[in-house]
Amino acid sequence: EEFMEVARLIQEREGFTRREYEEFRSVFDLFDRDRTGEMDSQELTHVLSYLGYESSPEDLEMIIQEVDFDGTGSLDMHEFVVCMKQLRDRDMQALKAALVQHDLDFSGGLGPDELWTLMRSIGYLPDEEALNEIYRELEFDMELDFGMIWRFMMRYRQREGLSGVDLQRVSAAFAQYATGNEVQVP
Repeated sequence: EEFMEVARLIQEREGFTRREYEEFRSVFDLFDRDRTGEMDSQELTHVLSYLGYESSPEDLEMIIQEVDFDGTGSLDMHEFVVCMKQLRDRDMQALKAALVQHDLDFSGGLGPDELWTLMRSIGYLPDEEALNEIYRELEFDMELDFGMIWRFMMRYRQREGLSGVDLQRVSAAFAQYATGNEVQVP
């Protein structure tokens, strides 16, 4: 019985951790403005932008068609999680390809200079201070393999590429001008 419950959770969450799933649930609820339990393409556009994904209207329609299992033209929570899994898988494939392309010494990993070049190639304008801080936070002191690069990129995206000092300034500005309805800065 316990095994079946674990299998059900893995299937329901599409392989995401409980924390990731709960974050998706919160974001889904936040952007399901009409409270239908469904997310139309306009709501999905806002969610993906909020999460840092850029998609053309054509890409968005293709995504919805792929994961809209019930054919309603909108996504329920499970379909949204499947959508997020597809986006994550797409990101992972792109990152793997970029790793191969930027591994100039063919070591199987990336050093700080190679990582900086990779980030620029995929559209980021990395701040050296932020990169160094994340390196220290994650306790990396060597070349990064794919798993480490993935963790690094998730942390970088979570911080919006900002250094600790920048995050403190943003938090202070929010605190000064907050009305109580804002989303908290990570």
